[in-house]
Amino acid sequence: MPSDKLVAEFVALRERFIWTRICFNTFDSLYGGGGETKRIMEKSAITFFSDLNRVLQEYCLLQFCRVTDPSPDLTVSRIVNGLKAEALLTAEIEQSAKDMLAYRELIVAARNKIIAHADRKVALNETILGEHPAHELEQFFESMFDFNDGVGRALGIGPLDFRATPCEGDVLDLLRCLRQSVGD
Repeated sequence: MPSDKLVAEFVALRERFIWTRICFNTFDSLYGGGGETKRIMEKSAITFFSDLNRVLQEYCLLQFCRVTDPSPDLTVSRIVNGLKAEALLTAEIEQSAKDMLAYRELIVAARNKIIAHADRKVALNETILGEHPAHELEQFFESMFDFNDGVGRALGIGPLDFRATPCEGDVLDLLRCLRQSVGD
């Protein structure tokens, strides 16, 4: 039987996972589709949506790093160590954690030298950090979902699917209002 402390910590981390996915889904709804959505943003508030693109990209990268930090805070590593200590760690959970940490290695330099700090050399040389193929991000999310479900089962609270995060007043409602206001 898992400790109440480990369950509470995982539930808190799961909430971070959900928030991370909500932020990404918002970004993807705005900038992942192109075409009609791009035209609506350009017609309504091009500068705002251009700025928001950068804000959401940086914030999502920050969230990906936050949940995979090697710190003793609410992170994947902390949950893995807790599961190991309570003899609840499975091979599936361990592999999912490793895959998430591998993605972190692709983006952590961008977090450390651009997002969290203004590294002088990077800024002056306009160095691009953190660039990677789209499939790496998709794999990160699949690993995050697998980790979430595996830990949820191991702790007896079950899996939770949060791939889609629609709700009243979300980005899709915003786009619908903008579409009406710009006459599309």
